[in-house]
Amino acid sequence: MGNIYVGQSNLQISLAVGETVVGTVYIKYEKPTGETGQWTGTVIGSGSDTTVNYYVNSITDIDVAGIWYMWVKATYPTGKIAYTTPARVHVYDEGEPKQ
Repeated sequence: MGNIYVGQSNLQISLAVGETVVGTVYIKYEKPTGETGQWTGTVIGSGSDTTVNYYVNSITDIDVAGIWYMWVKATYPTGKIAYTTPARVHVYDEGEPKQ
């Protein structure tokens, strides 16, 4: 992912999973404010090349600047639940970062 900005849409968030995933997947997040939530993800690929993607279409999805944490939660048909390690994602205000 390149830089992400508050209010940005037409954006793809992609998190590596590293194993084949079958079932329901979410990209879960924690905003800098402590608020948590989730987006329904789409599994792309298989095996060690597997990623979970979410396509940001709404300008309200990414609404706070600062450090966000994002991770994948996968629920398999067998009932198994798996998580990835959270990724640290910096969301910038428009015009940042200054060089």
